[in-house]
Amino acid sequence: MRVIKNRLNKLMGTFVTCVLAVFMTYAVMCDVGLSHAGNASIADSGAVSSVPDSGGDFTLTNHFGKKMRLCDFKGKVVLLFFGFTFCPDICPTGLIELDAALEELGDRKKEVQVLFISVDPERDTPEVLKEFVTYFNSTFIGLTGTPQEIRSVTEQYGVKFEKVSVEGGGDYLLRHSANTYVIDAEGDLVDTIPHKHAAGGDGQDRG
Repeated sequence: MRVIKNRLNKLMGTFVTCVLAVFMTYAVMCDVGLSHAGNASIADSGAVSSVPDSGGDFTLTNHFGKKMRLCDFKGKVVLLFFGFTFCPDICPTGLIELDAALEELGDRKKEVQVLFISVDPERDTPEVLKEFVTYFNSTFIGLTGTPQEIRSVTEQYGVKFEKVSVEGGGDYLLRHSANTYVIDAEGDLVDTIPHKHAAGGDGQDRG
């Protein structure tokens, strides 16, 4: 039994590497203005990421208005992105990259779930989130919650965000960490991939 479990863990680890490599390939392609990775080799994709020591389970409300936990996706690789629907650039770009990377995985894309957590619960209702995330991919799931719930999850994952007032009006944007958090099939956070589209290339969206 232990041998079988070890083999399955090894296979899933290989798949996580594949997801990371394909995603990073598309991120690089978007940076240089290309739209398709073609037959790029996984081994030569140049994927670089860091292994964090945070993360964990959480409960939020999905874009159908139902409570959902991270552990509900155990058995799948989860790609977690924090942002907001009024985001003018990094969030749409990040979701486009994720959609393109999943398509490159072929049938195995069913083993991956993209979750988009809003850091703007005041405006991002379940209805608003549903329209936003499903525009990029019908399988993407948007998550929101109370300000306290969102703050708790962002602290778990080391996500920073703050409101930025817009001149000439009462509206606002949000400056937030721009990373994709990779969670393996056991629910463990194994990698954090910064989005280099953010100004400065340091994983911070300047909004």
